[in-house]
Amino acid sequence: MTGSVRMKNPAMLITDIDNTLYDFPAYYEAGLRAAIEEILNTFDADIDTVIAWLRDIYARHGSIEYPFAIEELPPARNFGLDRRHQFVQRTLRAFWTAATAQLELYPTVQFALRELHRQGVPVIAYTDAPIHEATRRLSQLGVSRYLTGIVARAWFRKRPMATFVLCLQDLPGFSRPSRRLEIVWRIPSSERKPSVAVYQRIANAFDMLPSRVTVL
Repeated sequence: MTGSVRMKNPAMLITDIDNTLYDFPAYYEAGLRAAIEEILNTFDADIDTVIAWLRDIYARHGSIEYPFAIEELPPARNFGLDRRHQFVQRTLRAFWTAATAQLELYPTVQFALRELHRQGVPVIAYTDAPIHEATRRLSQLGVSRYLTGIVARAWFRKRPMATFVLCLQDLPGFSRPSRRLEIVWRIPSSERKPSVAVYQRIANAFDMLPSRVTVL
């Protein structure tokens, strides 16, 4: 996170993603409902039990976007490797299919980002979401091409268990940050928004005066 990306334009936009570019609760709720339905169709459990399983896993890992949660469901650990892999992939696909059906930009967002890009204004996405989740949603929304950089939470690390079956690259819609981006920063959880220090580092990277930076 060092070095300067010198830009001629005297203005910059730093924007959040979730609930700024689109409706995150609508996206996530639709996906979670579909995933739970798939889990209920696989295991002999009621919905309250499944929700309790997921709540416990998310609490232990500090995020509802922990990508290995499905693998950690108690009954899934009794599956053989092949069967568990099929179950995980099927459930993640159900989540992504239902969630992306609700993934739509708020009105005027695409127009605004396109105009800023056309005028050469740097647009940096700064989000608390894990970077793999941020990039796949931005790609699905079709706005990655308007961004100059992305600052997001670092990748999750899997625990060293040989029985885990999921790689991040296996996630439906997985997308790496574009090489075209000027900055791609993975930040620790301690630098969650709003972090004035992170805003300042972004501005410094572009030799931008704070007075010329707009934050959404």
